[in-house]
Amino acid sequence: MTKIKNIYGEVIFTSANRNDTSKESVEQAVEANVSLMKAKLRDANLQEANLRGAKLREADLQNADLWRANLQNADLWRANLQNADLRGADLQDAQMQRADLWGAKLQGANLRGADLQGADLGGAKLQGANLHNAKITIGNRVFTLKEETNVAPEVWKYGPVFSKLYRAMRGFGGRRIKAPIVDLFFRKD
Repeated sequence: MTKIKNIYGEVIFTSANRNDTSKESVEQAVEANVSLMKAKLRDANLQEANLRGAKLREADLQNADLWRANLQNADLWRANLQNADLRGADLQDAQMQRADLWGAKLQGANLRGADLQGADLGGAKLQGANLHNAKITIGNRVFTLKEETNVAPEVWKYGPVFSKLYRAMRGFGGRRIKAPIVDLFFRKD
């Protein structure tokens, strides 16, 4: 029997099968529509897991291996995904507002339509990621990336700066931006 606990140590899901791996248990919980809010899944091996529509609000997925996982329409609001491996993951239409993606590996990930408003993308690796229609926050403004592109963004100290967006924002407020835009906007609260 595998138990999934929340960050307070309380059991939020118990799998019926004795030999389940954490991946199978998490998939069973998602399939049963169980909320895994604040689940403690740090360092979990969830490679290629089917977590479509998972309710993972405020879950601790730090250092989790989510390589090629299906997280379409997942609720990852305020989830801790620091240093998580999300290479090739499908995060289409995922709700990732205020998620902590510091240092996350998102190379080749599908973030099409993902809501990343207020997410911390500092140090995230986004080369080859599909960000078409993704929503990001810069300052107090929300931008939807309309350009269909898999071109790697420039990554600066606190996160990605898409060259087209940087050029558009360079004259913001009638003055030139002299420092990287991310120094002002992509930082932890």
